[in-house]
Amino acid sequence: RRALLEWGVPEILKTDDGADYVSRHIKRVLAGLEIHQEICPPFTPEAKPHIERSFKTFSHGIVELLDGYIGHDVAGRKDIEARRSFAERYGGDDSVRLNLTPEQLQEVCDTWALGIYEREVHSGFKGALAGKTPFEVANGWTGTIRRIENPRALDILLAGAPGGSGWRTVGKKGIAVEGRHYIAGELGGLIGDKVQVRYDEADVGRMFVFDADGGYL
Repeated sequence: RRALLEWGVPEILKTDDGADYVSRHIKRVLAGLEIHQEICPPFTPEAKPHIERSFKTFSHGIVELLDGYIGHDVAGRKDIEARRSFAERYGGDDSVRLNLTPEQLQEVCDTWALGIYEREVHSGFKGALAGKTPFEVANGWTGTIRRIENPRALDILLAGAPGGSGWRTVGKKGIAVEGRHYIAGELGGLIGDKVQVRYDEADVGRMFVFDADGGYL
């Protein structure tokens, strides 16, 4: 959501074939935004080198500094645990271990990405990033950027759909979803019709309902 709002809507989204990335939910969102999905073949990290490099840069550039870090591999983890065990036996400061909440971790990630990584000159790169910061390269873009004008519409598009597809038939008691019934006056003349429903992530007592063509009801 944040990437779409801040960077704009891409023409192509390149992903691997993981279940999350080829799910009905993702395909529905991409279709709604008119984004073409390009799926990498299985077990081919070389097909997406930029994201693999990003993972490595992130894990070595900031993760090692965070409380609760346990190493990049088994050997590294054993070394860290051994140091912690030694400190615990002899009362060292390393025995104090702080954990981050998801919100705190997100704040650390944002600070690192926007305040450090985005502003560093990437001298080891070739092409557009050579000798420049990511911020400079992004600001130098002269092509068209397709912006999302209504963030609320994006929220509805990104909302999950019951059962994966979101299709339901309007009954006399309204729309049945996971043992609950949702009713509204606007559904009175639609009994027997098929509709699409989406969760309201902020309110379990409310659903967004659309007609078969995607029109908001």
